[in-house]
Amino acid sequence: MKTDPEKLRALLDEVLPASSEHCGPSSTDVRNMVRNERQRRRRRHSSAALLAIIVVAAGAVVWNHQPPAVAPVVQAPVKPAPTVIHRVNDEQLFALLEGMPAALMKLPNGDSRLLVIEQ
Repeated sequence: MKTDPEKLRALLDEVLPASSEHCGPSSTDVRNMVRNERQRRRRRHSSAALLAIIVVAAGAVVWNHQPPAVAPVVQAPVKPAPTVIHRVNDEQLFALLEGMPAALMKLPNGDSRLLVIEQ
């Protein structure tokens, strides 16, 4: 299959620009675009830093000026009545334990021990 060189040249001229034609931005345009992009980025970073400082300062002000928390009111437990101890003799002790099997054991050193049998 033979191709016509004139048709091929016409196709290449349509697809590829001629060297004399203007192709893309000039070096001055590229430098201006780079400069503008750098300025835009600097403004964005400066704005972000300023916003962060404002947020931190506002947080510190709000945090320091919060009213103190009110302690919850808790009802104190009712204290039980104090225990009253009465001294009793052996006969009174057995009267209190009436109906319950109990024995009073005297030790050789003079102490006494009460034995209560539970069923």
